[in-house]
Amino acid sequence: MPQPQLIALIGPPCSGKGTLARRLKDHVGAQHVETGALLREEAERNPDLARQLEAGEIIGDEGLERLLGQHLQEAWDNGRNVILDGTPRRVSQLHLLMSGPYGQAGRLRVLALDVPPDVVRARALSRGEGRADDTEEGIERRLDVYQNETQPVLTDPGLRQMPFSLLSGLLSPEELYALAVQTLKVWGDGT
Repeated sequence: MPQPQLIALIGPPCSGKGTLARRLKDHVGAQHVETGALLREEAERNPDLARQLEAGEIIGDEGLERLLGQHLQEAWDNGRNVILDGTPRRVSQLHLLMSGPYGQAGRLRVLALDVPPDVVRARALSRGEGRADDTEEGIERRLDVYQNETQPVLTDPGLRQMPFSLLSGLLSPEELYALAVQTLKVWGDGT
């Protein structure tokens, strides 16, 4: 039986990470872990975290490790694939994943979605019943955090130690899914 894999999906807000994750989870038989949803759920019980998220800040590494560690270890122990939607959001979080069970076993893969800021803005404002922070101010804050905190992940030398691919988030959801499936096949991880 092959070892399970962790597929990390990163990209700017409204780049299609969640849509791609939901489609890929069935294809690779994976558990979909949406970091943002876990954080929002935890924020309902933790006022400090709620304030941090409201300010558009990225959760600290210790908090992320606490939040995800149990999910990832349980999945690893049960031999399950995981699609991690929205993490890593900074270089230090990439290194946390690299030091975890999937990274240590060489089973960490990263798919990054590339979408220009003007497209992100248009998508967020057109979502209608999207997130509460899908406002012009909220989008600008999230884009700023992405550009300053997450984009450096894409140039970190650690990323080159694992299967990594930068995919265009301008493709239709169907085209993006097909490209992601093909990428996983090339890596030897797709079915």
